[in-house]
Amino acid sequence: MVIRQEMERDYEKTEQIVKLAFQHEEYSDKKEHDLVSRIRRSAEFVPELSLVTDLDGIIGHILLSKIVITDGDKSTDSLALAPVSVLPEYQGRYRQQSDCRGFTKSEAARLSVCYCVGS
Repeated sequence: MVIRQEMERDYEKTEQIVKLAFQHEEYSDKKEHDLVSRIRRSAEFVPELSLVTDLDGIIGHILLSKIVITDGDKSTDSLALAPVSVLPEYQGRYRQQSDCRGFTKSEAARLSVCYCVGS
């Protein structure tokens, strides 16, 4: 199993994985793949924080994107983690935390806060 940065050539496959990962989730609008696509096109996208799990092909994906948390006149740069996607046949077999370890060595390590969006 290899955790690596998602490449442009992976986008179509990754979006399919996201669709399949959420297809039976009760609290899903079934549009998480559209969220991934919109984030990629935004200024908040950090390519180094879009990671895939590769096991003779991509089986999972996580995406962290930049956010700013504001409280009055104070603001903090942070990251949002969403979505976390694993092909249904691999769910529960491997811990997606392996992906999360990959981002701690990158830009995320310099931030004081990271939010996980969703359940």
